[in-house]
Amino acid sequence: MSSTASQRALDYLEVLPGTTFNKLYQQPSTALAIFRRMLPHLAKTLLLLQTGEFVALRNRQAHITQSGFTFLLQDINAQIWTLLIVYLEDSSRRDMISVDVLSFLFTLGSLELGISYSTSNLTPTQLHMLDDLSDFGIIYRRTSDSTRYYPTRLATTLTSDAPALPNNSLTSTTTNTTSSSSNHPTQDEKGYIILETNYRLYAYTSSPLLISILSLFTSLRARYPNLVTAKLTKTSIQAAIHLGITSDQIISYLTTHAHPLMRAHQQQAQAQQQSQSGNPNTHPANNAPVLPPTVVDQIRLWQLEGERMVSHRGYLIRDVGTAEEYDRAVRYAEALGVLRKEFRSRGSFFVTRMDQMSGYFKGQAARKREAAAGGKREGEVGGGAAAVKREG
Repeated sequence: MSSTASQRALDYLEVLPGTTFNKLYQQPSTALAIFRRMLPHLAKTLLLLQTGEFVALRNRQAHITQSGFTFLLQDINAQIWTLLIVYLEDSSRRDMISVDVLSFLFTLGSLELGISYSTSNLTPTQLHMLDDLSDFGIIYRRTSDSTRYYPTRLATTLTSDAPALPNNSLTSTTTNTTSSSSNHPTQDEKGYIILETNYRLYAYTSSPLLISILSLFTSLRARYPNLVTAKLTKTSIQAAIHLGITSDQIISYLTTHAHPLMRAHQQQAQAQQQSQSGNPNTHPANNAPVLPPTVVDQIRLWQLEGERMVSHRGYLIRDVGTAEEYDRAVRYAEALGVLRKEFRSRGSFFVTRMDQMSGYFKGQAARKREAAAGGKREGEVGGGAAAVKREG
């Protein structure tokens, strides 16, 4: 292979992982609910995300879980290993040898980017892995039956601290500054979110992935070529909490992806506090947070407010009858699993479903009518016998 062709192959492999991961998140509805209109070969990744409980299917639609949002907070290397650990745990169910799976993953971490490798020395389990890892963007094969494969950047960084996507445009912010001071943002520094004290949020990104993540806990207002405006509201925060996302996860995400200008403002505030205290060795990091403290406190309060009261749809049943009949009805509802709350002092209880309870009460009423009719007939027969005895 010529040097020009080799460089083209290397450049292609450099771009491939980012392209694959961008495709995984192009569905803007929910950050990890991404596979309904995707390429067919990405269905394996959806199955893996479901196995790891990162997404949950509700009404035939995939929705992000609390574990899934934690997954999104991780960097690319951690995300890859999280998926591979789930893949390793699921390998025994798929009749794969776990030792071969783990061995091949560590082998990929020692390979060199841009070099093709033969499949002749791979075990059957590892040959099966090639198709799966190709779908994940960890390796590249020209065709599904090719006898050679190329490790991508995601593979070669599995066992190192190097970033999987060094030119990742999802979270990097390029600024035109020539200052080398730590109080100013530097080129390619990560972070794209600016959060104001009035709960307005400005995200300098055009990535569908990042916009989808923000839509989980913000109310999007406007979208420009490289800017999205949004606002943190009580409704948006409590909707995210209803999905299983905690306030601490939202705060952590906003802090992790804060714009360099916000970090510069934090450093300036810390320097000012140090100068006012007169002790340059102090580190008042807790007194100078990256995010506005009022916004952070309000996010937590919105979660607490939503947790104070939980509503349930159901039916309140009262005036059942005698104490014995009431106890039987409560035990029946508890056995069905529909009893939500009992108010014994008031002689009432709350159930989530009424169809089976209606059948129960109808049966009880029918038995009462039969018992009453039977008692009346016995009375009539007894009365006739007494009359005959008196005549004799």
